[in-house]
Amino acid sequence: MTVHHPVTSKLMSCSLFREFGPSDLDRLLELAAPRLFPAGMEIVLKGDDGGAMYIVAAGEAQAVVHSPDALERGAARFKAGDFFGEMALLSRERHRVDVVAVTDCTVLTITSVLIRMLGHSSPSAGFRLAMGILELARQRLRSVDHRAIGTGSAVCDHADGAGMMERVA
Repeated sequence: MTVHHPVTSKLMSCSLFREFGPSDLDRLLELAAPRLFPAGMEIVLKGDDGGAMYIVAAGEAQAVVHSPDALERGAARFKAGDFFGEMALLSRERHRVDVVAVTDCTVLTITSVLIRMLGHSSPSAGFRLAMGILELARQRLRSVDHRAIGTGSAVCDHADGAGMMERVA
């Protein structure tokens, strides 16, 4: 009997991984090395290098926007199955918001290097992951376009789309 990583079953419900088999997810988890962030710890800081997206496997996190008057505002809240930073992964721009663990939070970091490594060990899984991320980014951009058209202004002006939280699970 094959024993899978404890996070595998949680990720199987995410649309990004719906076509992945358990062995592909286990390989991804080997490469991504899920990391635990205690409540209150920063997952991403404004100004951090882009080139990575994050998937919340367990717990909750929140994007925090710092205003000029030094007040912090919560922008988006992320639960298990949510993701953020896909635009920073694709554009390699620096992150423009902080994301902090609200509860103890297990997070996967997906980088372009990880996608290439996954592609070497399982070409179909690497391709599915890359295409899934592109589709997520397309959906975010389309959502921003629709909101901008409806309101006459842009809703989300930061590279990691934290103001545009969507459930993937």
